[in-house]
Amino acid sequence: MQGTVTMTRAGAVTVHTYTAPEHGWRTNSHLIELPTQLIAFDTQLTLDYAAEVLAVAERIGKPITRLYISHAHPDHFVGTGTFAAETYSLASQRDLINSSSNGRIEHRRCFTQDDGSEQSTAACTIDHAVEPGTEIIDGVMFEFLAQFDAEATEQLAIGLPEQRILLAQDVVYHDVHLYIGGHTFDGLHNLAGLAYDMVLAGHIGVAELY
Repeated sequence: MQGTVTMTRAGAVTVHTYTAPEHGWRTNSHLIELPTQLIAFDTQLTLDYAAEVLAVAERIGKPITRLYISHAHPDHFVGTGTFAAETYSLASQRDLINSSSNGRIEHRRCFTQDDGSEQSTAACTIDHAVEPGTEIIDGVMFEFLAQFDAEATEQLAIGLPEQRILLAQDVVYHDVHLYIGGHTFDGLHNLAGLAYDMVLAGHIGVAELY
């Protein structure tokens, strides 16, 4: 495995976080392990790294029943077509991905060295729009939040209120250079008032082996 996996355990829930190597921009994909199923969050920049996320799911031994995509940047959605689950994103990001995924993938390829990894230029599609709010899945409370003005104009964050874990994705980075191209930082302030103790970032510089 080229990437690394860390685990965040909280009672009946374990979050398995796959971190791609440098070539994959150290992007995080999360598998939220519930009592009987897995909820996936983001799918990597290349098909090779998406396959490694699926290998982690196979090792866990529970089916992926839903896949959520945080925002319309290719390092978070390129591997979507390799997952069999129904896909969800905020309506704005679903529409961006469904209308322009080919161009976004091709644009980002110019920033990624071709090292022989399996690239994709196939269009990706998102099935459903998720509305901000709460939902019980497999007995666990989920909070879906729309976060504005960070790396992306709008992106999805997923909270687990009972476990006090927030999967913030690209609202925050850890131990890598924060994306500042959009010159917007209000999203960082928006996290301050949320009642979560553990924040999992969209990119991480250092990861421990699984």
